[in-house]
Amino acid sequence: MKTPTRLLLLFFCLCILPAFGQNQEWLTVKMNPSVGMSGIQFFDDGQNGWAVGGSSVGGSYISTVLHTVNGGNTWQELNFPYDQVTRLTAVHFPSPQKGWVVGESGKIYHTPDGGQTWAAQNSGTQRDLASVHFIDDQTGWAVGGWQDGTSFLVLKTTDGGQNWQNLSFGNTAFSVSDVWFVDANRGWITARKNTLAPAIWHTADGGLTWEEQTTPLSSSNIDLPSIEFTSERNGWTVTSSLYFPGSVLHTTDGGATWEIVGQTNQAYNVLSVRDSMSVAVAGVNILSPSSEKIFVTTDAGQGWNSYTPPFLHYTWGIDFVGNDIWFAGNNTAILHSGDQGLNWELQHYAPLLKSIDWSDPNNGWAVAGYVFGVQKYWTRSIDGGETWSVDLSLPAASDIQWLDDQTGWALFENNGASFWRTTNGGINWSPHALGTSSWTEGFFFADADHGWAFGSNGNLRGTLNGGVNWYAQSLQNTLFVQKAFFVNPTTGWAGGGYGSGNGFIVHTIDGGATWVDQTPAVDGQVMDICFLDKSVGWAGTVGGYVQKTTDGGNTWQLVSQLNHPYLERIIFLDTLRGWVAMRNETGVAADGKGFIYRTEDGGVSWNLQWAGAFPSSGIEDFRLEKDSSAIWAVGQHNTILKYTLIEDPSATGEADAAPAIQLLPALPNPFGEWVQLRFTLPGGGPGVLQIFDISGQLVATWSKDDWNAGSNTLNWHTGDIPAGFYICKLEARGVVRSQKLLKY
Repeated sequence: MKTPTRLLLLFFCLCILPAFGQNQEWLTVKMNPSVGMSGIQFFDDGQNGWAVGGSSVGGSYISTVLHTVNGGNTWQELNFPYDQVTRLTAVHFPSPQKGWVVGESGKIYHTPDGGQTWAAQNSGTQRDLASVHFIDDQTGWAVGGWQDGTSFLVLKTTDGGQNWQNLSFGNTAFSVSDVWFVDANRGWITARKNTLAPAIWHTADGGLTWEEQTTPLSSSNIDLPSIEFTSERNGWTVTSSLYFPGSVLHTTDGGATWEIVGQTNQAYNVLSVRDSMSVAVAGVNILSPSSEKIFVTTDAGQGWNSYTPPFLHYTWGIDFVGNDIWFAGNNTAILHSGDQGLNWELQHYAPLLKSIDWSDPNNGWAVAGYVFGVQKYWTRSIDGGETWSVDLSLPAASDIQWLDDQTGWALFENNGASFWRTTNGGINWSPHALGTSSWTEGFFFADADHGWAFGSNGNLRGTLNGGVNWYAQSLQNTLFVQKAFFVNPTTGWAGGGYGSGNGFIVHTIDGGATWVDQTPAVDGQVMDICFLDKSVGWAGTVGGYVQKTTDGGNTWQLVSQLNHPYLERIIFLDTLRGWVAMRNETGVAADGKGFIYRTEDGGVSWNLQWAGAFPSSGIEDFRLEKDSSAIWAVGQHNTILKYTLIEDPSATGEADAAPAIQLLPALPNPFGEWVQLRFTLPGGGPGVLQIFDISGQLVATWSKDDWNAGSNTLNWHTGDIPAGFYICKLEARGVVRSQKLLKY
């Protein structure tokens, strides 16, 4: 099946349509806070579990508390009223109903009813808390501190947290990472001194006094992120360091002596102890080559089984119960193995969604972008976006484009990026080499054969056979190519740059064989380009600038500036109506929040339509649904948004005059030689049904003074009209209805 080249405009820069009514709200189809999950705990039944995490950006917080009663098959996000007050770091439930979570700035919260309600407790400190441990419903300890004092921070309660006693000690402290008590008196903390040397401290009187224990570790930069004991004598801890291989330490005499019983060779490690003989360690390397592994022993460290999970994340939390192991990591990820690490499933995830597209009006596809290591996360809808489900069988991807219901492409951004092609609706995907080791960010196809891939250092490559083979094109610069956009196989633009300077736009009329520099109105990195045809287009630039051309880019005019530094995406329906996705900076004093604005005057003025609920909530992509009924957007925090374009008669005052004048979906659509056109006309009477091609040329018309009252059907033999997009327009009693048709 082939589609004319100009049709791909529809998928990336919503081209000219007859007037549609516009809803004024974006519907949140999916959104889950994406945070680093720092703690996870299951009871011995392996069914009832808790996980917590949080993040902080520019002084803004976001935290989440998750609960499961079925081993993690489903996780419920609880209504935690302090989710924007602190970054949660740890959780502990001594019983199914009573539990505590702790966070930065000394925050402690308690639930007496299994998480239905939460109350803040007064810790008496503003120092960060890293861990919490209770031996029963009344007695517990919280520890922490981070480069903010000279003492090791230890808090204790004996009345369920109504009062917390500060038992901090010492004058050589850098931080305390973890705490574990076997009874009301005997406990241990892991810490680092202000020389960054690791330390284990033991108390025999509930924390009133502490004694440092000797370890066989270097005195250099080493952390001990977790410690657990199964009895007063049998205990385990593990190291994390960029400079030394991860070590697993074991004691059988209460810590009087510690012995190294395993090496993970991973930089960051956390552990969970099932019993006196069985321990699981999660280890992650963040430096190249990045990796994640699980190490399991069932004979007290004499032998270790090592497996590589199919997902790669920073892992901050781990729990080992029976044969089940759970990981908790970045992007609100929870991984589960039911066979001690051999096989894994992804139980929960809130990724950065970078791209969305539709292969037909029912089938939607969204892919996650590069976060850390290989991501193979797709979420799919087969019911027009009503529901979405995860599909991990597909290749890793961060950008996706569909030409029709059979032909599509996917790319995973990277150095030496992966590129994939399907010709059977996504049942099979074949890999094809781009032929470059440079970072490749995205791609664009003008038709089934002609496409371009682009990225860093002037990296621009073309294909003439649908992505099977690629060849280099030269832009005559080595700047980052952020976007390439074509209105047909020969005419297109590319843009990019770096930061507030060195922005560029280039133009080709020979498919990229030669490129000619154009002069942008603003010298900043071009983030996105959108054209309606060979003449009219827009470009979005770092600094929130929107520039426009009406002569194919020979001249660019600055038409507006929005008060956000990053303009991520720009799309237009026609010469007047368009949307931009904006984002704040991310940093010490910036929250990275995302926004969507709409214009009705070609980009001169903009109205805010959507603002992200969380820090770092940028929108990454806009796409048009295949039946032109809605725009879809995806972004951070597993966000999927829908903006309905089909006119609502009640919003225009037409409901009373014509409550049910409807242009029903054509069958089939896309179509071949025949298509059935359907509409309803209450009371019957006069009306005109017309077909226009994409340039506005009238193709066919049916006019009657006596259409049936109610349903009307026309079977149109399309004859030899060329493949492409067409507009079906119904006019009756002053009401106009339109829909887009596609002939293959």
